[in-house]
Amino acid sequence: MERTRLLAALVALVAFGGCLAAPGPGDGATPSDSTDPSDTPATGTPTDAPTDSPTTGTPGSTPTTDTPTEAPPSVSPTPSEPTEGNTVDYSDLASDSQAAFDDALDGRISFVPDSPYVEGTHTVEAAGPFRDHAFVRKGGQHYRIDIAMDGRLYASYAIYADRASPGENASVTAYANLSAEVRDEVRWAVENGSHGVPTGKWDSLPTELGDTTYVRYDGETYRMSYAVGDYWAETMTVERVESSA
Repeated sequence: MERTRLLAALVALVAFGGCLAAPGPGDGATPSDSTDPSDTPATGTPTDAPTDSPTTGTPGSTPTTDTPTEAPPSVSPTPSEPTEGNTVDYSDLASDSQAAFDDALDGRISFVPDSPYVEGTHTVEAAGPFRDHAFVRKGGQHYRIDIAMDGRLYASYAIYADRASPGENASVTAYANLSAEVRDEVRWAVENGSHGVPTGKWDSLPTELGDTTYVRYDGETYRMSYAVGDYWAETMTVERVESSA
């Protein structure tokens, strides 16, 4: 039985010096590379897709659309009849999954990323058993589980900073001139080589960052690059079914 799997945020990373709009869903919108003819290329080694604590280096990728699609990924149909193989006992569920199931008895619920910037009762981890089973057995009754990635679209961002020697005509922004919204995020990226912005903090990359190619910080100049990852929140509904199983 094929069940819906958690859509990982597939992040495409690339240095750029122009504007980046709101992220697109699916595998992740990727900024295009920006080249300044007078630049001395920044140092850094391409990295894998970033997590909340990305590694250092400037990534490379093929650009894709930055316009969100209207529909989330499709889901697999739920089997029509419960069997021992596709049914999990309520008592075998962890407490957070039990709570999610109980709430779903009263209506559709969402599983959201564990982030201080995302509101929600049920985290992604609680959805695990429901992706692997089509039915829950509780009190001698069977309940059909329908889980799909059709909830809200959340975005997370990674910021990369590499030392650079821009040409005389390059636009360089002093760190002190950045707004409070982005200043700490940029500082953490400069001091560590990269920084992961928590899911839900920004709905789209701040225009200020999209317009910033170079930042001058503590006597050094850094070339900035950014990457975005998308996550469709999973939703779940529960329906009691009649069965002889």
